[in-house]
Amino acid sequence: MKLSAILLVLASVGMLLGGALIGRWALGVCVIADSLAVGVFALRWDDGSAAPAVHEATTVGAILERARRAA
Repeated sequence: MKLSAILLVLASVGMLLGGALIGRWALGVCVIADSLAVGVFALRWDDGSAAPAVHEATTVGAILERARRAA
């Protein structure tokens, strides 16, 4: 896990516990701010590249052909 992710988790826990000490309304504000921070972190972390492509599905014919070549 990257240091920035660990710091984000620790900051979130601290913010939520601090809000709980103040009151229920402050805890709600902290949850909203925490959700916003995690969303911004996720958007900054996404580099925009596509997910890795899935390999081509193997057919029975391709499996048999590979077995014939191996024999």
